Amino acid sequence: MCYECPPGSFCPTGSKTPLIFTDNNVSVFSVQPNLYKENNPNAIVKLLQYLGAGLICLILLVVCSIRKLKDFIKKFDLYSTQHNHNDGDYIRIQKNTTGGVFSLIFFGLTLIVIGSFMDNIYESKSLIPLVILESEVPDFKTNFEVLVKLDNYGDSCVSEGKINKEGKCSDLITLTSVNIDHEWENIGCKIDSLRRCLVKYSCTNCAIGSKAAINLVFQEKLSYSSGISVNVSSDSSIPESRSSVLSTVIPEKGYIFIGPLTNTFFFTFTPSYFTSSVSNFPPQLIGYHVDSSSLPKSGSQNLVENLSVTAQLSVSVVLEKILLGLYTSRSAKQSTLILISSLFGTITGLVGIVGTAMGQFENCLDKKFNLSGKEDRIKKIVQKSSEMFDMLVKSRENSEATPSDMSAQRSNIPLTGGGLSSKRSARVYAWSDI
Repeated sequence: MCYECPPGSFCPTGSKTPLIFTDNNVSVFSVQPNLYKENNPNAIVKLLQYLGAGLICLILLVVCSIRKLKDFIKKFDLYSTQHNHNDGDYIRIQKNTTGGVFSLIFFGLTLIVIGSFMDNIYESKSLIPLVILESEVPDFKTNFEVLVKLDNYGDSCVSEGKINKEGKCSDLITLTSVNIDHEWENIGCKIDSLRRCLVKYSCTNCAIGSKAAINLVFQEKLSYSSGISVNVSSDSSIPESRSSVLSTVIPEKGYIFIGPLTNTFFFTFTPSYFTSSVSNFPPQLIGYHVDSSSLPKSGSQNLVENLSVTAQLSVSVVLEKILLGLYTSRSAKQSTLILISSLFGTITGLVGIVGTAMGQFENCLDKKFNLSGKEDRIKKIVQKSSEMFDMLVKSRENSEATPSDMSAQRSNIPLTGGGLSSKRSARVYAWSDI
């Protein structure tokens, strides 16, 4: 039973759900090994750097929030002989909280520095003529797979007829390989729940020759497809990395792939050779880097109405080996002795830098304390001066009031002796007015 295709959708022959139609009938997608990044450290390096940064933050948090731990932090003071800053003073061994805090900061910075020194790997890549590279590697043999996927395949694909289980291909599906020197090869087929026929060709310890190809012919009664995809994957020489390219072609709207003309896909294989003098990687690896040399070429396309007069579906995967080889080398930037010497010199310099920063910090604290002490002393002097001034004012007031009282008392004494009394009185008043 066939359903009506919704407007604006694309319903290929044999599909169960409508698809979004695209004008791009050909597409290529590639996945290649990543370049080695020097600024992408491994887990140990990251752990050391995170521990160092976390230690610094924890120190600052603890010092600012918990005052009771000051005595404990003093025990970590590495700068116990650098806390006296006055010229001519004797060196005193003294541990304090500031020295402990800066010592712990030094430990955190040391972890970060050690983590950065652990990334000691340098990688170089170069393209070399294959003739020269073959003097080091006579045979470029590796493992690779070719997966051919036919969308909305019309027939059984597998001989047993089981869905979602890889098994033996149908007897009417033939695969032949050309100019591929192989140690072992295998062919398997599978039909999934979306009616996609998947044919997988696996080759172990294989070498690609000149004009190599893999040819597939589907001769079942309903061997048609609404889209063909070919995915070629190979072990590259880069450790734990593979090279893969996916190439897809779909027919014109309203057509399906069926007929005598072959659908051809083009891929290039670049021999790659890897060497390493670092113990973290294998000393030598061989492989291929896969790429798409050109866009795929569509084969026969026919209308659904012509299924009764057409048959056969063919796919050819062309594998071309280029005449250049990719040589990759990984080595240590510095020897172990130079690395240890550099690390020792850096940590020694870091001790001095942190010590200088601590000295400047303590100098700022001393100046602040001295300034606050001077302000307190000035306030005390001003206060004492004010008190002394008040006392002087009171004493002067008392001294000015005493002579007038004495004159008043003397004026109440009766006068005798005539003129003599008058003269004495005049002298008394004259003295009191002075």
